[in-house]
Amino acid sequence: MEVVQTFFGQALLLDLAGYDDLRGPMRYLFREKNYQELGVPFTIKDLRSYVMKNTGTFFGIHYQGDDNPMGRIITVIQGSGEDYIVDLRPDSPTYLKWVQNTLTAESKKAVYVPHGFGHAFISTEDNTIQIYAASAYGGAGISKQLNYREKKIGLVLPGPVTAIAEYDDKAPYLDDLK
Repeated sequence: MEVVQTFFGQALLLDLAGYDDLRGPMRYLFREKNYQELGVPFTIKDLRSYVMKNTGTFFGIHYQGDDNPMGRIITVIQGSGEDYIVDLRPDSPTYLKWVQNTLTAESKKAVYVPHGFGHAFISTEDNTIQIYAASAYGGAGISKQLNYREKKIGLVLPGPVTAIAEYDDKAPYLDDLK
């Protein structure tokens, strides 16, 4: 595994180790020692898969409060999508800036999203499968949302949102959080 690019001094785009043979591709989605060698302290507490039946399925912007710090590793094992990392550290010179990375089954890429950053994802192909690993427990009442339409952030999506959870669609804007 190697770092392809670093964003905001902490978030990473990774090229996953693995190989292809007659059986097909094999990727190391998580090997603790590989992350340790890169200086990324990460232990999986929560591992999920998301199956997005339709193009335009949207998740986010999700983040964790300081009471439950969480890092995340996200990759795609089928289909494709656009992944967004948003700097939500108020004292950061890149506060509210974001980066977008294309994740596909063929690309062997993953993103590491450390605590202090928001994360969003939209599928760009039917039947996309995303693997999502977290270093803390998330879910209802723990994870927080920020509205993806927030103009101060200005996310640019590759197409229309066709499926979204109600809590994401009705997530608060920055001014609502003050």
